[in-house]
Amino acid sequence: DQSVIAGGQHNIIANDSDNSFIGGGGSLLKIAGGIWGITGSNAIISSSHKAAIVAGASNIIQVGSFSSIIGGGENNRISYRSPYSVICGGGLEGIDSYWGNHIGYDSKNSFIGGGSRNYIVTGSQYASIVAGDANTITHDSTFAFIGGGFDNDITGSSRSFIGGGNNNEVTIGHHSVIVGGHTNLIEDSRYSFIGAGKGKSLARRNTIISSDYSIIGAGHGNYISGSNYSSILAGSGSHIDNYDNV
Repeated sequence: DQSVIAGGQHNIIANDSDNSFIGGGGSLLKIAGGIWGITGSNAIISSSHKAAIVAGASNIIQVGSFSSIIGGGENNRISYRSPYSVICGGGLEGIDSYWGNHIGYDSKNSFIGGGSRNYIVTGSQYASIVAGDANTITHDSTFAFIGGGFDNDITGSSRSFIGGGNNNEVTIGHHSVIVGGHTNLIEDSRYSFIGAGKGKSLARRNTIISSDYSIIGAGHGNYISGSNYSSILAGSGSHIDNYDNV
């Protein structure tokens, strides 16, 4: 089937994965309870033709993720019908794939540059996470983007953007943007924007809820709810509630 394993230990290219490549890496293969599991080995598994793992350890390309690439790192995974996807590297050494980066579950044409514990899953096609730790794009968030940071989440929000920071969240907020900062939230709000800000607690974060085309520039504890086309430019503790065009 014209596949190649160039080096390393216990690396696997499984059935119906023709024209695939593993460059090297890998270490130990563990088999327990009659089910083969992979510890250390790089593997391209079942119906993932024209796929490649260049180096690293415990990296896996799984069923139906053809023409996908893992460049290196450890515990990274492209799984279950996510073709044309790329994980450049990253991940951490650990006892399971929790520590790695993961693209899967019908998330084709997606990209993770590096970092660790970054996830693009559940139908989030054409999505990207450049780096960082524990960032997530999920639930049909097509064309979504997270630049970096820690524990940022885009859920059910196509074409949305989080630049960086930590604990920022866009949920059901199509075409919405959080540039950075800490603990900012856009929920059920299309075409909305939070520039930055830092909430020391959930009660003090900047929040836009059910407010299309609305803006919070910066600050903390600012809140827009049920108010389309509204803006708070900066400061703290400002509220707009159920008023449009404010």
